[in-house]
Amino acid sequence: MNETQKRTYILPIAYDILLSSGFPLTIAYICFCGFVGYAGKFLSPQFLITGYVVCAVLWFFAVFVLGVLNIVQSFRKYAQGADIYCLNAMLTLKYGLVVYFILNFAAYALIALVLLAASRGTLILAFPLYPMYGAIFLAITGGTWLALLPGAFYGIQVVRFGRVQEKLTPATAVLHGILQFFFLFDVLDALYLSVKLWGRGKKSAAVIGIVYAVPACLLLYFFLRWYVS
Repeated sequence: MNETQKRTYILPIAYDILLSSGFPLTIAYICFCGFVGYAGKFLSPQFLITGYVVCAVLWFFAVFVLGVLNIVQSFRKYAQGADIYCLNAMLTLKYGLVVYFILNFAAYALIALVLLAASRGTLILAFPLYPMYGAIFLAITGGTWLALLPGAFYGIQVVRFGRVQEKLTPATAVLHGILQFFFLFDVLDALYLSVKLWGRGKKSAAVIGIVYAVPACLLLYFFLRWYVS
């Protein structure tokens, strides 16, 4: 990708980088707070907590703005007939955020397992009694789902191009459009659209296929091992 192309795709790339920086920045802030506390408590806990909240709000706002700009850009590029741009932007957002969603899922799964272990499984029974727990879970899940919308809208434009160029039937276009809004399936669908319909991104598709295949094989292995035992 040359310098001009990098500038052209600045919005998708910036969204990938900013969204993926959430976990590293949080860890860096925690380490900073630990260093401050170890060095002599130069700053009060209230100040550190307030600082984190302010930074988090600014980060979420920046992610929101970039997400909206990407969605608007997707419609503009469709109006300009830039099918390759929409395809590449879709792949940039879909593939670029695979690691983010894996880390996101792993972090929340680990937290859930720790809480279940600490409560000896009683946390599950607490959900009907304390709707707040369910609301928090839905808020986290919904927030994570919102993060895939910019890539999904670029995917929608790709599907629209596929329909206009008669590469997709009406029924398959609807199916591909729906898949753009579901975790896991959206990336696999983007892989299919790029390789099968446009013949592009074969090397990156192979890499993503391996990234998906390894965890799937590990999960299958542990499931079979547990089932047999």
